[in-house]
Amino acid sequence: AAPGKFFFISNFEWEKSSDGNEFGFSPSLMAGILPMTALSIDTDFRNEPDGDWRYNSVTPALHVQLTPTDSTFPVKFAISGGYQFVDGGGSSSTEEVDHHEEEAGHNGEEGHHEEEGAASEEGHHHHGGSIHNHDSNAFVGRLIAEVDLGKTKIVANLLSLVADGDDAAWGYAVGARHKFTKEVARGRE
Repeated sequence: AAPGKFFFISNFEWEKSSDGNEFGFSPSLMAGILPMTALSIDTDFRNEPDGDWRYNSVTPALHVQLTPTDSTFPVKFAISGGYQFVDGGGSSSTEEVDHHEEEAGHNGEEGHHEEEGAASEEGHHHHGGSIHNHDSNAFVGRLIAEVDLGKTKIVANLLSLVADGDDAAWGYAVGARHKFTKEVARGRE
C-alpha cells in the first residue's frame, strides 16, 4: 500500500469438526505508511459450536514488500509480522489437544480440521500448538510470494505462529485472487 492509502479487507471462514460448525469473521484495515510498507489492524469474531458470536482477538501487524514496485519479474515477495492479542489474555497453549492439520492443498491457518481440539472450562475448544490458533496470544508471521497473471494472482504463504510459552508452529496456504474492478476482488484459499 502506498503511503496514505487505506484498504478494508475481510475474511469469512467456516470449519466443520466433530464438535460441529464453527464460523469466523475477520475485518481488517490496512494503511500505507512508507513506500512498500504498511500497518494493519485485524479483528477476529468467532461463533464456535453451540455458542454465540463473540469478539476473539485483535492483531496489529507490519507488512513489508521485498520486491521493488517497478520490478517486471512476475513473482513478488513480501513479509509480515504481528502479534495476536486474545480477549481475556488467551489460554494456555500447552494443553493436550489432538489435531488434524492437513487437507488437500492446504496445511495451516484456515480450513477443515477433523479433530479440532478439547473443550476448555469456558466451553471453547483450543488450537494450541497449531498454526490454526485463535485462542492464544501469539506472534504471527508470513513470507508471501505472489505470481501476477493479469487480473488473476496466485499467492503462496509460509506461515509461522509462536504462541506465548510454546514452540513455533508452521504451515502454508495457497490461494488465488481475481480482480473484477479496480476496487473489488475475490479470492479463495
